[in-house]
Amino acid sequence: MIPRRLLAPAPGWTVETDVVVIGSGIAGLVTALAVAGRPSRVGAPRPSDPRVVLVTKALLDAGSTRWAQGGIAAALAPGDSPDDHLADTLTAGVGLCDVEAVRTLVTEGPDAVRRLIDIGTAFDRDAGGDLALTREGGHHRRRIAHAGGDATGAEISRALLAARKEAGIEVIEHALVLDLLLAPSGEAAGVTLHVMGEGRRDGVGAVRAQAVVLATGGLGQVFSATTNPDVSTGDGVALALRAGAEVTDLEFVQFHPTVLYLGEGAQGQQPLISEAVRGEGAHLIDASGERFMLGRHELAELAPRDVVAKGIMSRMQETGASHVYLDGRHLGAHTWERRFPTILAKCRDHGIDPITQPIPVVPAAHYASGGVRTDAYGRTSVPGLYACGEVACTGVHGANRLASNSLLEGLVFGERIATAITAEATAPQPITAPTHQPPTTTAPAATGSGESGSEDSGDVARRSVTSPLVAGGGDVARGSAITPEVVGGVPGAGGGGDADRGAAITSVATGGVPGAEGSGDIARRSVTSPTVGGGVTGVPGGDDVARRSAITPEIAGGDSGAEGRGDVGRGSGVSPGSAGGVSGAKGGGDLARGSVSVVGTGRPGGGVEGSLVVQEGGLLEAGVRGDVQRVMTAYAGVLRSAEGLDVAARELARLGERRCAEPCVEAWEATNLHTVASAIVAAARMRRETRGSHWREDHPGADEAWLGHLVTRWADGGRLATGYEPLHRAEAESAERGEAVGTSGSDRAAEVTKSDEASEERS
Repeated sequence: MIPRRLLAPAPGWTVETDVVVIGSGIAGLVTALAVAGRPSRVGAPRPSDPRVVLVTKALLDAGSTRWAQGGIAAALAPGDSPDDHLADTLTAGVGLCDVEAVRTLVTEGPDAVRRLIDIGTAFDRDAGGDLALTREGGHHRRRIAHAGGDATGAEISRALLAARKEAGIEVIEHALVLDLLLAPSGEAAGVTLHVMGEGRRDGVGAVRAQAVVLATGGLGQVFSATTNPDVSTGDGVALALRAGAEVTDLEFVQFHPTVLYLGEGAQGQQPLISEAVRGEGAHLIDASGERFMLGRHELAELAPRDVVAKGIMSRMQETGASHVYLDGRHLGAHTWERRFPTILAKCRDHGIDPITQPIPVVPAAHYASGGVRTDAYGRTSVPGLYACGEVACTGVHGANRLASNSLLEGLVFGERIATAITAEATAPQPITAPTHQPPTTTAPAATGSGESGSEDSGDVARRSVTSPLVAGGGDVARGSAITPEVVGGVPGAGGGGDADRGAAITSVATGGVPGAEGSGDIARRSVTSPTVGGGVTGVPGGDDVARRSAITPEIAGGDSGAEGRGDVGRGSGVSPGSAGGVSGAKGGGDLARGSVSVVGTGRPGGGVEGSLVVQEGGLLEAGVRGDVQRVMTAYAGVLRSAEGLDVAARELARLGERRCAEPCVEAWEATNLHTVASAIVAAARMRRETRGSHWREDHPGADEAWLGHLVTRWADGGRLATGYEPLHRAEAESAERGEAVGTSGSDRAAEVTKSDEASEERS
């Protein structure tokens, strides 16, 4: 069971601000600085400046950013271009990238990196004073800026923290965010958090704000071994799910191919061997010395991460070995000492000298390509809640993140969130963009067309992109990473409505099944609808009807006269006051399922405290954490199968019954990890194909029917509702055809040989 809120004491202190940013990595720091008008303006804060509070779980520099070794990718070299960067990103994303989001990333990225330099970030330079750029997996050109050899994240963090100090942005350290505070209107109104330790603020408190930005980082601690720090327990994704926000693409957890092998059963944060080591020429070999990546991909060791991780796991299966080796002996002592001093020292700490020995390596959990679903300005499906960085799913990574795009994403979209927050504060009336034409789905078509009033209308999730424009920006802020109209469901499933719900995933309700016949599970969404009914008049047998609006002020539980069995209002992620029943509605079922805030419905634990919605909370035992990690590592790691994922789902369901009545940090983190693990397994079970970082041994090939996104929401009764949304065919073709904006992969590989050789001579 997934709790609606975490069990926690009532807040004992309160802070008032305009914007609260949760997280102090690159995404959080850039957002906070940009909202505060820095670093474009110097001097003391002005009374007119937005008040910003930055909350961090540990110390300011303890997040994932400081651990980033390789660098930050941007088309900064004379022979490079945003189009080339876009093509490489789309190739790595295996058809699921949002092309326009990627275009935003690669076109705004170079200037964003230059602004980092302007605030004092000291990237490495070559002998001529130009940026020393390297190459990593999936990149056809040298476009990775790095600092301190292999300490890029630490240098970026240092520069941003110095800017934060100069800007005077208030910080709350050692604070675990608990839950989103919601106004009766359904908008985010702040967060509750627990400050660890004693001081002016300790214990559970509240930060009230008009805008909340999640920049909480990753979820790697859901697995036993990960490159992520101990604080990466999926707090932001879990909070967003409990708040009713949509999360998407969680099945795509990237496993970094080259993590230092510390022996069987190694747990916790593992030392990363940067992809840049392979970029400088190191080779992957097995115990016999064979370079097994040759012939598997045109780029060999520099193939995208999912390809390399699969290559390593395949060779381990073929040979029965527990690891492979990264051989960089030929790089020489000078290169190791100059380019990779941190990695060199870490390897030597563990008894390995890369100058004279191959490094034993194995894949380990590294990065979540999915997360809280956002538009191009970081808006989630809950008004006033934004997400940025690894916690977010902007659409730029698709099924597999391209190396060194993560720091760039936090940088670019952090600035865009600040633009949106500022624009919405000064111009609250939205501007409506033209509505796009409905797309054609690529998944197997349902019997019904999905049109309103049709008798076979099953499993439609229609979304309009009439989103507001950000003032001065000119870009349309999409209502989601997927545009205009998508039809939900799971390919290949027969039957429709509630009959299939729970069949695809044990204890998890699916949002609908593509190819299903019959009615049911219609979730229509428009971002400009002022009032939307939970049921549609005249749809016979229309189970689970919920029209949704991203800015809807009122969502009813069902329309008068609507027939059909019920479950009305499911997934209304911003419902401020979903009705408990509607006069004349037949077969009301479970009303307002998945609503963010429910006021006056008679639900146990419901109520209003200080104009903020509060609900009864739940909590799991602290010991659940280790069991979740064991289950996920055994059954939902690099290699997945239906049998293993079924076991994982059963085990997680069992762990969800281990309740705890004593709130503490360990129990809160364990509950968050269980929530995130349940969502990952739900999506991984549903996606019956191999794509990107999701590898199904029982479905080893990619399937065009699965060219779409899995979207998960909290559902009433402590369930997760997961539904499939296929891409518009034109979007899918663009996302898969990287060469449409550049040259083909093999041509680009040939093109860059000469320029790379020149770069190597300069560096």
